[in-house]
Amino acid sequence: MFSNYSSISFTQLPIIRVTAIKLLFVFVFSPAFALECPLPQTGAQAGTIKESSDDIKKLTKRLMNNNQENVVTEVALELKQKYPAATAGEIINYLVTAYCPVINQKDGLSDTEKSQAIEAFSSRVLQTISEFR
Repeated sequence: MFSNYSSISFTQLPIIRVTAIKLLFVFVFSPAFALECPLPQTGAQAGTIKESSDDIKKLTKRLMNNNQENVVTEVALELKQKYPAATAGEIINYLVTAYCPVINQKDGLSDTEKSQAIEAFSSRVLQTISEFR
């Protein structure tokens, strides 16, 4: 299934873990307000994949179902095909931008639980894309 991606090198995985830790720090130690989700990026900044608001909204709807693992795999593969030079961190950021609203609108979760859910999601995405090697 991932044979097309055998040449992909994810040598930046330690950097991604540092980024994930920074995100967790921001989420956990921010004031107790609603979780602030990242905004879609124009792709003009280094380390970002161009995202339209409509693309993110569509992906958010796809991630609301119970088949998230398949959606993550499909989208990660699509992004790698569309943006072959995309790093694992860029793909994670793209997916987190779409997943954050899913968690943010769940009632009954504390800010800490929301942050933990984002961290767990990021870890699952990282594990999925690391299997592309």
